[in-house]
Amino acid sequence: MTLPFFIAWRYLFTKQREPLEWFTTAVSLLGVAIGVGTMIAVVGVMDGLQNKTIEEVLSWVAQIEIMNPAWREAEPGAAVLERINTDPEVAQAVPVLRTSGLISVGSGNERFQSWIYIYGVDRLEQASILGIHMKEGSRRPIESGEVIVSDSLTTKSLIGREVVITSGQRLKKSIYPVFPSTRLKVSGTFTGADREFQNRWAFIAPSEARRLAIQPGGISYIHVKLRDPMKANDAKARLATVLPPRTLINTWTEDFERMFTAMRVMKAGMLLVMLMTIVVAALNIIGTLTLIIVQKTAEIGIMKAIGATDRMVARIFMYEGMIVGLVGAFLGAAMGLGFLAIVQQFHIKMPAELFHMKTIPVEIHLWTVLALMAGAIVVCTLAATLPARHAAKLRPVAALRC
Repeated sequence: MTLPFFIAWRYLFTKQREPLEWFTTAVSLLGVAIGVGTMIAVVGVMDGLQNKTIEEVLSWVAQIEIMNPAWREAEPGAAVLERINTDPEVAQAVPVLRTSGLISVGSGNERFQSWIYIYGVDRLEQASILGIHMKEGSRRPIESGEVIVSDSLTTKSLIGREVVITSGQRLKKSIYPVFPSTRLKVSGTFTGADREFQNRWAFIAPSEARRLAIQPGGISYIHVKLRDPMKANDAKARLATVLPPRTLINTWTEDFERMFTAMRVMKAGMLLVMLMTIVVAALNIIGTLTLIIVQKTAEIGIMKAIGATDRMVARIFMYEGMIVGLVGAFLGAAMGLGFLAIVQQFHIKMPAELFHMKTIPVEIHLWTVLALMAGAIVVCTLAATLPARHAAKLRPVAALRC
């Protein structure tokens, strides 16, 4: 321990200090601790919320969606699917025929209607990439005349009941508005990862889907699942070089860019507000050190009289700011991590309608915690610059007169 650091520690924590000095030092420490602790808590919750949202989204959304106008009339050949599947990041690629329509069940006062998205698939394994879990009563493969719907579509069981699905596509050659419809029997149900959105899904045989979509052949898009969703942009760049012209490739990062940008802006705004707490504490450090300098003016004069340099005196008070930041940062880290541990341990609930999560998610990264602590220490050390320069400029004779 160097002499300036030892003197700085003594000035801050000696028992002979005035009560006002103790109070101002305690307020500074508490301000830094509250600022650091709050920032760690905010970052932990926001990171957990963002990562959990990404996890939920990736469980059902297409990580890469590939479309081509030519595929509306004829399905892509085996060569196209082979090119996609040979990419090192592609785990699964499935052609999907999707349309939309109105599902109706019952009659009179018990009649229920809902707008749904309709997927034409041969077997339910094809739908597994959409993040659904089959429930009891479901059948494989899906036969003509059957439909599988979400278990949350209505409050009543639909197993075995007949439903009417009316297409949202109008026949182009008809004089009057005509929308194809079909009667199907519910053969099974499923549970979706996103229960609010996926309860509007229905799975039927491809032949039925084509008739409702007024599409004699072809597909809507190719649904691609990646081994590492975070490498979607790299996979997109490679696929663009091997797929036919006019092929449109969308990644999940592009589709949800606005949502995640909004989350990052909200996180940055919260951190900025919390940073103000540390800035206020840093300003209080200036007052604390100024008070210490006034109390220790005679001692500063004696040190300079026996050979202490301006730089050594300045370092004493710079160390004082650093010590306040260091102690406050460790106290704040303990407070923030303690709060996050309580949230994790007791599974604190949040409104179910928010992000479809039952409990508050938490994500703790060591480097983030260390970065926030280091930032607080730097701010406090810089705050000590002004009083340190003032102390270094004191002349021995003038100081000893005090």
